[in-house]
Amino acid sequence: MTSFVWVPACAGMTIFSLISNAHSLFYTQMLTVLSIGDDQRREFEPVLDSLRRLTLWKHSPTVPETPDDDVDLIVFLQSYTKQFPEAAVERLQRRFPLTPMVAVLGPWCAGELRTGSPLVGPFRVFADQWNETELLLLRDGGPSVWTLPSTVGDDEIEIFLAARDGEK
Repeated sequence: MTSFVWVPACAGMTIFSLISNAHSLFYTQMLTVLSIGDDQRREFEPVLDSLRRLTLWKHSPTVPETPDDDVDLIVFLQSYTKQFPEAAVERLQRRFPLTPMVAVLGPWCAGELRTGSPLVGPFRVFADQWNETELLLLRDGGPSVWTLPSTVGDDEIEIFLAARDGEK
């Protein structure tokens, strides 16, 4: 019969939990993220804070003509409707067909679905509704809604979220 001895360590942690935490520190995948847009606007501060802390973050104020690095996530910081040319977004989608894209929308984009033409393809989230959950799920290989195909509708997203979060 094998017995385990739990040895108290730092701040009430056991040796086992310290080893487990160290393992996750060294083996957590770092996502490479390209953000595009105005990174000086206040509404995007929580988003940029998350990207700086949790990812290998690169930024471009405009859609790059020929991005040369592979990225795991593309984040559009959209301050106003039609900020990014459709052709440039399509070029990125062709260059990175399996890379999730997220459009983080500022307050001037609130009526975009009614009066404008939203970006086709990226998952949409308003800047004031940003939370790190999807970013962490994507980083850890979990079921992130951002990995769904760009053709899914709102009802399919709701079904996905309900199944993922265990709702009935």
